[in-house]
Amino acid sequence: MLPKLKHVNVKNEFYNIWRVENLNYITHIHEELEMVYISQGQLEVTIEDTEYLLRAGDICFAGSMQVHKYHSLAYSKCLMIGASPSVVTLCQDARKDFQLECPVIRKAQYSPEMAALFELLLESTDLIQNPGTCIGLINAIFEYLWGVSHQVPRPETFAPVKKVLMYLHQNCFRPITLLTAAEALEMSQYQLSRLCNQQIGMGFNAYLKFLRITAAKRLLVSTDWAMPDISTQCGFESIRTFNRAFKEMTNGLSPSDYRNKQAGISFFQMNTDDKY
Repeated sequence: MLPKLKHVNVKNEFYNIWRVENLNYITHIHEELEMVYISQGQLEVTIEDTEYLLRAGDICFAGSMQVHKYHSLAYSKCLMIGASPSVVTLCQDARKDFQLECPVIRKAQYSPEMAALFELLLESTDLIQNPGTCIGLINAIFEYLWGVSHQVPRPETFAPVKKVLMYLHQNCFRPITLLTAAEALEMSQYQLSRLCNQQIGMGFNAYLKFLRITAAKRLLVSTDWAMPDISTQCGFESIRTFNRAFKEMTNGLSPSDYRNKQAGISFFQMNTDDKY
């Protein structure tokens, strides 16, 4: 069953649309395609180890299984769109074997009409609440951006860090440990711990907690689910463990306080830089 939405941001199994202020998100990976449009401010984006500086009007595009992270400089106001490959036409034909040579599309590279559409999506509630309309718009946007960019073949093999990141993203809500993860990834606990610290930027347990708390934040903002349901959904063994972990990552805010603070705000405050 899909969550009951209480917020203008939308997330379901096929796509998600988030209006975000101060976008900060550490190294991650997923199968979904993800696009971020910068309406105001500046955003540092790292995609596949290359860093880009985005300003108002610029767009970045992270393809399926591309490692990426975001860091706002002082302030940013963004539109973030993600979509499952199952509903993206780019992933249904030969183009699935290609990716954008440069994942950043500057304001001068696309039409003013497309910029107007992005701004409309930032302001309109009705447009992003209709599933059929959303899927059609997402495909039109992705097709357009693909058309104004140059493509290159996708790599045929994945670096070890990608395999680790994908495993953690797919299993973070399960009761996994460093030992069980290392066994599943066919590496030693030492190798996995070292890779997490050196290439992801934090320890195994800290990153696992980060993924769970970030998912909980989104559910707190976008649904009316009760705290025990969110706690269970996000992989915590008890509501007490959930509350403690949440406070550790939000400078003392409880999940209830966080939900109340976000209530009525049209733009999600996606700041994951507070504390790991």
